[in-house]
Amino acid sequence: MQRAAATFRPAARRSALFAGLAGAIASWGASAQAGARLLKGPYLTGLSDTGVDVRFELDGSAAATVEVGRDGGGGTTKAFEDSAPRAMHSVHLAGLAPSTPYRYVVRSAGAVVGKGTFSTAPTLDAGTPLKFVVYGDNRTDEPAHAAVVRAIASSSAGILLNTGDLVEQGGRARDWQSFFDVEAPILRDRPFFVAVGNHELVDDPSGATFSRYFGPVGASGPQHTYSTARLSRVRFFFLNGSDDWGSGDQRTWLEQELVRADGEPGLVWRIAVVHHGPWSSGPHGPNPKLIAAHVPELLAASDAFVLSSDSEGLPIGLLEAWAAGLPVVSTSVGGISAAVTSGETGLLVAAGDEAALRAALVRVLDGEEALAQMARRGRAHALETYSAEHMADAYLALYDAYRRG
Repeated sequence: MQRAAATFRPAARRSALFAGLAGAIASWGASAQAGARLLKGPYLTGLSDTGVDVRFELDGSAAATVEVGRDGGGGTTKAFEDSAPRAMHSVHLAGLAPSTPYRYVVRSAGAVVGKGTFSTAPTLDAGTPLKFVVYGDNRTDEPAHAAVVRAIASSSAGILLNTGDLVEQGGRARDWQSFFDVEAPILRDRPFFVAVGNHELVDDPSGATFSRYFGPVGASGPQHTYSTARLSRVRFFFLNGSDDWGSGDQRTWLEQELVRADGEPGLVWRIAVVHHGPWSSGPHGPNPKLIAAHVPELLAASDAFVLSSDSEGLPIGLLEAWAAGLPVVSTSVGGISAAVTSGETGLLVAAGDEAALRAALVRVLDGEEALAQMARRGRAHALETYSAEHMADAYLALYDAYRRG
């Protein structure tokens, strides 16, 4: 979508002195736009060290203003106007200070329709750690979705990364409304980054609605469902796993962006976020498009698989890493502590123990032969314990035992 043509002005008390015909016209104009209510948002996208996009949808066409000032007071309050009457707004707040907390207010026809807070990103060369929460597949079961939102709201993570499948059907308006209603408590205060899921493309194969709400702002030409963002020393790539990876616009775009990233000063990490990876235990099965594009070979060429979660079940990514023959470094949480024998099939550290995690990563990067042997044992363990054949045999044995009583 096009970024709203926002006009910056210092926020000031509007004069109440109107007279004659000019006053009557102004009063009529305000009445014509009055009554526009917030339908979705406000929510935050496009975070950088100097700005952010505030997006929101009204239930009718109206102009809007976003006022922003430092949280806790101090400094000048700025106002960014989108004077064009429209329902969907995306107002870019520019000229902000890095690593600074802000509060904002959304107004339409003078009335406050939404507000929130956020912190700008650190400068690209600051090396400041980023803390973000990763979640996804929240398209069904509103009570469970709301519980996830409450857990995220109680965390200290300031950035949201969603792996896709926000809705059941991308072409169904009520699904999108449900998503925004449930996630409102976190979307208004934490910048949101997302990879498109396959369900966003149901009844909307071009992803037009997804692009309306989350596509790059200010881009000219056709909208697309992939994007990139740089925060501190990390560059994220949010990819469409349902696309054709053998050729096509997304692959060309990604190759160009990777070349650009190679020349970025201070860049340390490149993180790709994709909803439907090469392998899946779900009903969709493996992603043949990514497999045909040799993504498994790229993953196998990595130095290690690192998982630093505070909470997990038994992550499929761990099994994929074993199958690829990678050394595994993980926090000892959830089912991981039972699946991984530390020192034998991987290295486990306590959740939150940054020093232990750092030491384990140094061991991996030093290329110890013991870790290569550990990776081979992990692969053998995965193929023996977690293959489809083993799972089928285990279920048959369970049914047989039940039948015999």
